[in-house]
Amino acid sequence: MSFRFRLILLVGLLISLGLPSSASAEKLAARDHAIAMLLLGNSDASTKLGGKAVTWFSSQEPQLTDILAEVVWEACSGKRQMDPDTLSWLSKAVGSTKQLRYAEVLETCLNADNTSRSRGHIVKAKSALTETSANTFKGGMMDLSQVRASLNQPRKIGQNQLADLFRKLQKDAPLADIYSSLGLPDEIDIGTVSASNRLKPHVWMTAIKLTYKGVGRIQFYAEEGATDWQLDNVVTGNGLMMTSNDGRFYTITELIAQGNAMQLREVGDYLVSRKSLSNEEYDAIMKRDKAPVVPADEYLADSLGWLERAALVDGTASHERAMTMSLLERGDGLQLRHTGEHWLSKDTTDSDVLEAMMARINSSFETTDDKLADGLAYLCRVIQKSGNAKYSIRMSELSEAASHRTLRKYAGLAARELK
Repeated sequence: MSFRFRLILLVGLLISLGLPSSASAEKLAARDHAIAMLLLGNSDASTKLGGKAVTWFSSQEPQLTDILAEVVWEACSGKRQMDPDTLSWLSKAVGSTKQLRYAEVLETCLNADNTSRSRGHIVKAKSALTETSANTFKGGMMDLSQVRASLNQPRKIGQNQLADLFRKLQKDAPLADIYSSLGLPDEIDIGTVSASNRLKPHVWMTAIKLTYKGVGRIQFYAEEGATDWQLDNVVTGNGLMMTSNDGRFYTITELIAQGNAMQLREVGDYLVSRKSLSNEEYDAIMKRDKAPVVPADEYLADSLGWLERAALVDGTASHERAMTMSLLERGDGLQLRHTGEHWLSKDTTDSDVLEAMMARINSSFETTDDKLADGLAYLCRVIQKSGNAKYSIRMSELSEAASHRTLRKYAGLAARELK
């Protein structure tokens, strides 16, 4: 049998099975290529976002929906471990295609032993498959590792040119333009939508993150009713950031020193996720944090809180300690709450930090302000968690002497725990 004849038979078999003979970056639109890479990701979180995106954007691209179906088949056949929530979302995505050709895949899921917690979603998805097709999709016939390799193609743009193009990105640039000008990203993964865009009522919290190694990363988010990803923000490899606020690039320290409330919220959120600060960035945060704020400007105060959290989670002990002491000395209720939450997340609290917390509680225990009492209550919880019995007597006294019932309650809980 000649090679030519065998090739014709192979293509015929693929067509008869309803599978694409190949999947490649050129054949998929930018939106669908990004979704496919999410579906083929190594984490359930990435795969789940890919499934959600198929549903949100009502994608009907055959190559993409076949990849989706194969991922579902791998989960249900036991070839891949997948958490029930992810499988539920992927099943819902299969149902959104309405194509009867995928019914056999969902039937495999219904007959599997490992899908009981997703069964309701699978049944509902299967009932939605009403549009007939000449071909039935057969699970197990696609090599997803080869599909992923075919969707990754080396860029033809040099690193310097790519960096120049990166700095010219526009705030409202669609994903298709990004692909067209920059080429395919080196990595596609998930991130967290910026704090600014999380304020919008119909935005999903998980972002898609495109990384161009050595140059920077671009985040996009999905919004209910939209048909494509929307630009969230951009961070370059040399420390410039384009926020969603005005679409201009700034250094991180410029944003900290001069940014408005929206920009501060966004850069603070980014720094919290980055979990590291340069000394210059830390100094800028401390300077901005101590600048006067109009008491009525709660939004700006909340935005500054993101910078404070960035300094707390920086990972540098001296930064963490200095910010903690500063907040304990002058912080309002929300700032004290954030400080308490931070130290509750740690295994131990240093003795000098505990002393500073106790001092702040002693100086403010007569407050009748709800937010301040809540912040002080978080400090009580940190002291309680420390297990240090030296604070038992004072906590017992505060459980009766504090003016606000919230502070009395948590002082009492700490006193009983520390006896």
